Amino acid sequence: MADRERVLLSALAGAAIGAAAGFLMLTNRGRTVRGQIEPKLDEFLGNVDQLKASVRKARQVAEASWHSFQQIIDETTPRPSTRPEPAEGPEPQGHPEPVEGRKPTSSGRPEFTEGRGRFDQRWETGTRPH
Repeated sequence: MADRERVLLSALAGAAIGAAAGFLMLTNRGRTVRGQIEPKLDEFLGNVDQLKASVRKARQVAEASWHSFQQIIDETTPRPSTRPEPAEGPEPQGHPEPVEGRKPTSSGRPEFTEGRGRFDQRWETGTRPH
């Protein structure tokens, strides 16, 4: 919308509002209409105040519920272990017992002999994704 159109539209809106206010304030018929509108306007404003109070109360209840929810989550979420890390020392001696489907390797760790996937093969050959 061009500036000229905005100015014209604003002037017309201002004139209409001024005419309505003048009618309601200065004429006998306007005073009668205003007398009919005021009680309904007061009732409407009272309802708006009640709505504000209801929204305020609902917000307080929602905040209390959120606080309780967060507290439950905090109480039920497992915490990381606070145990100290084992001290570094010599590796245990001996080899694990052979398990069916596995064979011991030179490192002493059992290795699967069946059902190996592509990931296992890439891991051993050093072509794993980084």
